[in-house]
Amino acid sequence: MTESVLESTRRSFVSESVALRFSSPFFAALSQSCADDQDMLALGEAVRPGQPPAQFILLAAQFLVFQRPQSECAGYFPSMLEKPRPVDEAFPVFREFCLDRCQDLTALLSERTVNTTLVDRASYILPILHHVARESGEPLSLIEIGCSAGLNLLFDHYRYDYGLGVIVGEASSETTIRCRILDGKPHLDNPMPAIAQRVGVDLVEVDCSSADERLWMEAMLFPEWIEERRRLRSALAFRASTPLEIVIGNALDVLPALIADMPGPICVLHSHSLGQWSEASRLGLDRLLCEQSRTRTLHRIGVEAYGDQPPQRIRERLIKIAGAGIPLTRRSLPCPVVHTVYENSSRTERIIAEVDGLGSWIDWYS
Repeated sequence: MTESVLESTRRSFVSESVALRFSSPFFAALSQSCADDQDMLALGEAVRPGQPPAQFILLAAQFLVFQRPQSECAGYFPSMLEKPRPVDEAFPVFREFCLDRCQDLTALLSERTVNTTLVDRASYILPILHHVARESGEPLSLIEIGCSAGLNLLFDHYRYDYGLGVIVGEASSETTIRCRILDGKPHLDNPMPAIAQRVGVDLVEVDCSSADERLWMEAMLFPEWIEERRRLRSALAFRASTPLEIVIGNALDVLPALIADMPGPICVLHSHSLGQWSEASRLGLDRLLCEQSRTRTLHRIGVEAYGDQPPQRIRERLIKIAGAGIPLTRRSLPCPVVHTVYENSSRTERIIAEVDGLGSWIDWYS
């Protein structure tokens, strides 16, 4: 194993031990111990390029725990027991579990990717598409880049509770998504925005009819995210029986043909999916949409966490979130919602809201 991979894996564990202290105290504690263990660091050799090594090792191990609920290691996972064993006693058992199943674990790390699927993010997709529909007209044609299982594309099939005393959306849905409005008045009224056509684009096909695939997606959520996992399970069951058009391929390659064939106003959506793109690819997407706008207006909604944010801005946001009573485990960093309009090969953009990566709050500007 090269020293560079060993060191990069160590740095990744050190980083996660800090970054996960709110969203997953259990994984944060394991990360701190893994950073000082050569055998755990060696697992980084199997991780595919471009994947976050520490987080991937932890999440893949959780998948193996899900498959072995009677193992001793399962007794320490908050995702397995309401009252797990003490976290400060977990690492030796976790380490033994991983190394005893090293072959299974390295196979997952080399063949799979981290793909966090949260149906909760639909909480901000709904007001965003209301906003676009009011500007562009209906029915909308919707393209989602990096759609994973396609749960965002089915935003109009869920129930929503924004804490306003009124339930929005599909009243009969078994998936209820809860979200707080910090400020502003986003459009949340029924009926839902009308959708003429909806298409997802991703590099990898997700088979929601596969129990193993659904279990993998559940394992990609942090152990403490119990309610999020229940909502995901419900949404995946619905998705398994609901056909969707998913195009497998590079978005830059497939978008021109999709746009050409779609009726009416078009909205291109991406949410927490361009973070692993190169800067050149992100610029390429912008150029492509500019070129496609020569003959029709295109709307683009981007909800991404990449790029540095001023520390003071982050502190102010976290104070506001704490004041709203949002639990510590849901304090992810703010992400701007950028609405870009492409018309006649030019573009205008503005930030219409800030949201978090978990779909737990919205700060609406527009």
